[in-house]
Amino acid sequence: VSETYVDSIDTDSTNEINITKKLYHDSFFFSLLSTLNNKRLLDIDCGDGYMLKKLNSLYSNMELIGIDLPNMLNESQVTDNNIHFIGGDCHSLPFPDSSFDYVISSLMFHWVDDLETIVGEIYRVLKPQGKVITSNINPNTFHVGKWENLNSERPKYVLTKDVTKEQQFEVYLNKTVGPLTYNMRPVTKYKEVFEKIGFENIRTQEPLLEDPNVLKQYPNLKKYSFYPLYLFISGNRK
Repeated sequence: VSETYVDSIDTDSTNEINITKKLYHDSFFFSLLSTLNNKRLLDIDCGDGYMLKKLNSLYSNMELIGIDLPNMLNESQVTDNNIHFIGGDCHSLPFPDSSFDYVISSLMFHWVDDLETIVGEIYRVLKPQGKVITSNINPNTFHVGKWENLNSERPKYVLTKDVTKEQQFEVYLNKTVGPLTYNMRPVTKYKEVFEKIGFENIRTQEPLLEDPNVLKQYPNLKKYSFYPLYLFISGNRK
């Protein structure tokens, strides 16, 4: 799944996936991080280190570590000594307990089957009061319905699936990328898993796209000013 998904992401592309990632997803994701100077951060499912490079440009004296399957890593794209890559499996993180101040994960959880194991590993490697921040495709607006009146003043998303029940189905990201196995989990399910593992101060946030400059430049994204594309989940280890 990861390899197929990464093949669809080109950070220089102007297709909808990449525009929403850069101008909608990323700005909100980074707003959830407090000062990271002198902190140790782990990025799970880091790919080519895109998020780590962004963070490295914003903060100083950080230790940034990315983990992904060995065939997904591209260390040649990162030359900064603050960033390190490790090949491994997020179901069994190769780090001691209480190793990181922050653990982040961007748009991964909906592609994994065993969510509880991964969240448990995140909890284990976080320091006490350490923070996890994750993003996911919003389960209420991704392949669970159809858009209507896209060119009107108020587009409408009509559900065709029951979003209150956990489901698994095949999806295509575009005409050539797929099928991918998508795990549709209600927002309440994510919160339930985080609570079960032991996290506190859990927040689930579904921000709308409200930047007037982005909406003016990309009017096709107006639908996300009414229906959120992303779900963000954060919490602290006790």
